[in-house]
Amino acid sequence: MEGFWICLQYVPLCIFVAAVSVCIGLVLGILLAAARRSRYRVINVMTDIYVHLIRGTPQILLLLIIYLVIKTNFNNLAKYYNWGVNASVISPVLIAVIALSLSASAYLSGTVSTALNSVDDGQRDAALACGMDRVTSFYRIILPQAIPVAMPLIGSQFIIMIRATSLIGYIGVVDIVAAGKIASTISSNILEAYAAETLIYWGLTFLLETVFSFFTNKICWSYKGEMAS
Repeated sequence: MEGFWICLQYVPLCIFVAAVSVCIGLVLGILLAAARRSRYRVINVMTDIYVHLIRGTPQILLLLIIYLVIKTNFNNLAKYYNWGVNASVISPVLIAVIALSLSASAYLSGTVSTALNSVDDGQRDAALACGMDRVTSFYRIILPQAIPVAMPLIGSQFIIMIRATSLIGYIGVVDIVAAGKIASTISSNILEAYAAETLIYWGLTFLLETVFSFFTNKICWSYKGEMAS
């Protein structure tokens, strides 16, 4: 059981990395979804290339590529400008967040697009006809109807990001899996470490699915109540 408690200490870090990555990814996803709706063909094509490139790259490779690009360029810049520091000052947690945020953005852009497309265009036209501008109609009419559609998918992406944090040990971050390796070295029982890691990830997944299901239902009922009134 010692391995379980060692691994458990790094759960907050993994939740933090996943949560920040999803939040940043959601913001980027909204921008990508807006770019896909642009009237300019060049922007549409560039957005599609980015989304397909990121989606087609395994997360472990994306993580390692971002790590090497940031570290190498920072060292070159530090040497050129005589900063007197090297890439060791850059936290690997920051690099993990950047890489996972890019990964999340590619998937959440589709989530946002699906949610916005679920709202009938007549809703926006009616709001504009009532004198609302586009921004106001988006936040007061379109977005409240899109949120219930997007919530389950955002929750699923967050759970995916939780599992993706099992990869950040490759760039020097001590996460649940890396802690399991340390625990297995101490106890000389690698199977116990694997069992502890599996139990923790299963528990996190079950807890998050329950939480997101609760909030999704609450948002849906709240929205239905507002529409009825």
